Amino acid sequence: MKRCCLIISVAMLLLPVRAFGYTWGFDPRLSSSINWDDNIDGDPNGEEISDTFIRVSPTFSLTGIGKTSSLSLGLSTAGEAYFENEENNEFFKDLTASLIYNQSMTNNLDFRFGGRFVFSRDAEDTTETITVEGEEGIPISREITGREDRYRVSLDPSITYRFTPRLSSTLRGGYDTTRYSGQRDPDLSESETYSAGVRTDYAFTRTFSGGLGVEYSDTDFKDENDGEVYTGEVFLGYVYTRNVSFSLSGGASRSRTENEESSTDYIGSAGTELRYENVSARINVSRSVSGAGGSSGDIEERDTVSASISFPFLERGSFSVSGSLRQSKSKDGDEDRINSRIAINSSYPVLEKLSLFFSASHSEQEDKFPVKEFTRINRVSVGFELSLPGYKESLKDKGAPGQS
Repeated sequence: MKRCCLIISVAMLLLPVRAFGYTWGFDPRLSSSINWDDNIDGDPNGEEISDTFIRVSPTFSLTGIGKTSSLSLGLSTAGEAYFENEENNEFFKDLTASLIYNQSMTNNLDFRFGGRFVFSRDAEDTTETITVEGEEGIPISREITGREDRYRVSLDPSITYRFTPRLSSTLRGGYDTTRYSGQRDPDLSESETYSAGVRTDYAFTRTFSGGLGVEYSDTDFKDENDGEVYTGEVFLGYVYTRNVSFSLSGGASRSRTENEESSTDYIGSAGTELRYENVSARINVSRSVSGAGGSSGDIEERDTVSASISFPFLERGSFSVSGSLRQSKSKDGDEDRINSRIAINSSYPVLEKLSLFFSASHSEQEDKFPVKEFTRINRVSVGFELSLPGYKESLKDKGAPGQS
């Protein structure tokens, strides 16, 4: 089955790519912010370390648009400089490169390919146990702590075919791998995942639609118990009015490891979206139940509620508020946990190519076993985003369509 997933992905990549006659645009941007965080390491109450730091993030995007296809390339990174805890200073902290290619093969057939590479410097704490010679030649064990870089690559090709204006199907393949720079810590497991799936959507009426999706994935862990997962989901959507819509989904996944351990997880969610003029609000609730040894570890039940609202701010600006609450319960009570978060975000364009932004968030985590333990994090950020001089090719530069 894993070979089948790989064959599907490679076959999609070999489809014809028509990248000629593109209209190109290059858009570089620079954002910078000053941030205050009262718990930079996410430690429990009473052990917090607060600090102020500056974050700088340049991004570059190259976009090409043709008659029947488009290509988008992106590159971004970030650096952070702390006022007090200088050991946390990082340059090129997160480097992300992305590629998205869309191609209309025919009036009914579309091809899409997405690729992503993420490099995270010092992403994971590591502990390596070594044996050294002690007194009188007796070997002793010592632990060496450090941090390791993480690399992740993901590929996501897909083909969509529209049988009728109401009926369409999407076939997708996938590949995802995670690597570490040193791989000295046995708790850090490198992995490769191959996946393949198909989803069919059908519009029963102008306001009511539904879909069915199935997926298979196979994950190989280095020095770990490999596993495969079979997933099936059903989707329903209903547009009550132009400003009110509802969604409902439910599904199950069956996981199996090479040690013949297996479990079944169930998940369901419901959501609604409300719009009034330029104001939009979303509410979503979900519930999952996992069997013993399921994909969620020992957690048996997980309930999540999330909501958000966004609206204009001083005509040209934007303002949004979001919040979420998640409660996890385990069979033995040893992993009971409650997570909550609330955040506000606002941005305002002061000039044609300069915008100011502000954000603030408060999050809490309560662990109930073996003793009650609280973790709180507050963060406030103020900064700007600047559009740097770029390039945008017009049709006049290229001539009439078809003449390039």
